[in-house]
Parts: sequence; structure tokens; C-alpha cells
Amino acid sequence: MLMSKYYQRALAVAAVLLFFTNLNLYLFISNAVSFPPLFWIIGFAVVAAPLCFARRSLMVLRQSLMTSWCYGFLVVSGIWLLCQAAQSDMVWQEFRTRILSVLFLLMLLCVFSKTDAQVWARQTILFAVLVGVAVNVYEVFNPSTFSSVLGRSAGLYVNPTQAGAALVIGMVLSVGLLPQRLRLAFMLVVGLGIFLTFSRAAVMGWFITILVVICTGQINLKRSILTGCAVLSLAGAALFWQWDTLQYKLEDLGVLNSNVLTRVKWFNDFDSKDFSAVEREEAAHLAWQMFSDNPIFGYGVGASINWEFEVSSHNQYLNMMVDHGILGLFILPCLVLATIWRSQGEARKIGLAFAVFVFQWGLFSHNVLEERYILLAFSLLGAMSLEGKSHYKQHLDQAPESSFTHEDRSYNHCLAR
Repeated sequence: MLMSKYYQRALAVAAVLLFFTNLNLYLFISNAVSFPPLFWIIGFAVVAAPLCFARRSLMVLRQSLMTSWCYGFLVVSGIWLLCQAAQSDMVWQEFRTRILSVLFLLMLLCVFSKTDAQVWARQTILFAVLVGVAVNVYEVFNPSTFSSVLGRSAGLYVNPTQAGAALVIGMVLSVGLLPQRLRLAFMLVVGLGIFLTFSRAAVMGWFITILVVICTGQINLKRSILTGCAVLSLAGAALFWQWDTLQYKLEDLGVLNSNVLTRVKWFNDFDSKDFSAVEREEAAHLAWQMFSDNPIFGYGVGASINWEFEVSSHNQYLNMMVDHGILGLFILPCLVLATIWRSQGEARKIGLAFAVFVFQWGLFSHNVLEERYILLAFSLLGAMSLEGKSHYKQHLDQAPESSFTHEDRSYNHCLAR
């Protein structure tokens, strides 16, 4: 029993270090290893198999709504694949990607099924976020060390946009581990790392998420405002005294290039557009046009990537709508709801912030259902929600009926049904 506990903790930590940090993909891209990320997933699955097929894990899979979503997603994908006329290699690759994503979700749901594994995973995510911010700061003065885009930090994610999203998600999952007085300061520090990616969607997501975190009571402004102001004051003073020297250095390094400056300008002038914004508009327009032409059934699996445009729509909702018609609009929202359904306590607060960010992020990324750091967050939150419901049910069973609130009685009635 003791060995099993430590084994699950080790798997939870390993999952975060490998998949949330994007280490598995970075090692392949940087030629540090010769085998692709799929081998890491297969190897992890082999190691985690004894846990995944344990009696408790099978019970977790039966109880979680995420399992129902996974089955439904594969059934819908399979039916559309069988009925569509064009079945190219790219189409089958998209279908295999969906199968892999579903298996990844369910595997990590089992790995995070216990409270101590969830805590260890979140602590590792906290460490990964702080390291990610430090790496992004380092990359400002050492451009293109990791990033594929000059002037934009990305760390192990290589893609600056993905790096920004990962930092927001990591912040949401880990901020609750810190004392109240440090939480606002932590989120501001993470904001610096996100800003250095110059991802407009990530910066907007960070700002919106902070508002949600404050509204859900995860941050007590009276307790944390002092340290938050201290962080802002130190950062402001450093920029004020060293700005001229820093500006010249960044210009010499190529960090303050036209791409970066246009992105910064966008926050003052939303009408300002660069090549990326124009490309996204054109891709989204094509996706909407395809959906409008066939809104009921769509064009089948992979239609949103196997098309005339060089890139996909950069919008998860549009991608699914092109593939599956109007039904595709609900695929991502249903996964979010299945993840946080009837969550209690801290899991509920984290889930609300995560849901708001994912809903917003789906407007700017078509990779929400395949990127490992996001899928890991879904599994971790799904496990936390399920564990929270279990503990809450035990509380209701042990408490006297007279102590129940109206919400408690409603919840108990639903369980009884």
C-alpha cells in the first residue's frame, strides 16, 4: 500500500515534468533524442499500466463524466470518418491524434486519482511555472535560445503562444498552494513571463484569469496587495533606471524588431495588424464560409486542416464546426463541463478560472484538444473534481440532516437519484 502511494506520486510528478513542461517534444526538436514524443507517451503508459488497471482507477473511470465525453468524441469522430468521402493520410492522422488525446486524458485521470498525487502534481507545476518564467527572462537577453520566433520568449515550448498559454494554466493550477500574501505577487511575476512571449491571446487570458481568481476568492487583496505593490515597484524602478541601456541592448540583439513592436502597439491600437493577425483573419473567414456551406454535418474529420489554406483556423470551435457541423460547436464546452461538473471547494474555484481561460483560448487556438499541457490540466482538474465530490458526499453522509444547507440537500437528492 505504501509502495503504491509513492509510485502514484512519482508518476504524477513525472507526468508534469515530461508533458506539462513540453520536455518530451523539446528533446526531440532539439535533437537531444532521436525518438518522437509518441515514444515517451507509450513508455509512460507502460509504466503507469499497473495503476491504470487497478480496481480504484477503473472505478474512477466509470464515475467520471470525462470518460463519457471521451467515448462520445471518438464515436462522433468514427461515424463522421466512415461517412465522409475523402479519407486521405492527413485525415487518418487527425483521427489517430484524437484517439491518442483521449487515451492520454484517461491515463492521466487515473494517475491523478488520489489527493496526494494531485498535490504533488500541482507542486511540480508551481516549480515548472517559476522555471518557465526564469527561462523566458533569460531568453530576452539570449534570443532564439529556445524560441522559433526572434524576440519572443518560448522556453521548452518553442512556440511562444503555447508557452504563454501553459504559464496561464500553470498559474491557475498552482496559485492556491501559496500563502495568501504571496498569491498576487506570484501572478504578477507569471504575468511578466507571459508578456515576454508577446502572445496577445495569452496576455488577455492572463488578465481575464486574474479577475476570475479574485472574484472566486482565491486572492484576498487586503492580504496580498502589499507584496503585489512591492513587486510592481521593484520592476518599475528597475525599468526606469535602466531603460535606456536596456532598450539599446534589446535593439542590438534584435529583440525589439518590427514583429514585436507591432504586437506591443496592438494593446494601444486594436486596429493595428501584423502578418499573423491578417493570416488568422483569412483562415477564420475560410473556416466560417465552409461551415456556412454545410452547417448540419460539416465536411468530416480533418476537413479543417486538409484544406486550401496553409494553416488551420486558429480557432478550436471553428475547426470542430467545419469537421462536424453545428455539433462541433459543443465539443470543447462539453469537455470543460465534464471536467468541472459538480466540483466542490478549491477544485470548484480552480475549475471556474480554468474554464474561463479555456473558453477564451479556444477562440485563438485550434490545438486545445491535442496539446499535452492542456490535456494534462483537464485530467488533473477532472480528478480533483471527482475526489472533491467523494469527500463532500462523505461529509453529507456523516453530518446530521439538520445541518444541511439547501445546496447540500439538492446535491444529496441528485446523488440519490
